[in-house]
Amino acid sequence: MTNSLFEIITILSGFTNYNPGNDDYSIESLTAKHTNLNLLNDTVIQKLTEKQDATRLRMEIYVELKDRVKRIKSYVRSKYGTNSPEYGKIRSMRF
Repeated sequence: MTNSLFEIITILSGFTNYNPGNDDYSIESLTAKHTNLNLLNDTVIQKLTEKQDATRLRMEIYVELKDRVKRIKSYVRSKYGTNSPEYGKIRSMRF
């Protein structure tokens, strides 16, 4: 969408007699808004990338933790048996 604003600014710059009554619509003001929008978009893209990386890392850690808990439960069950108090303490873990 910022490209559309840039195209409008380019078209308006082509008009030699373009002189709006409202300063918010001057070429300089629109160019400043376009520049600010590009900076904000870049910031959002950077933050979104960081969030996606953090989410991916969190999921990898969760999968590793889930695998580790399953192996521990399996080990305790095979070593102490299913009726042992040791296995009873970890049996209800949700992994």
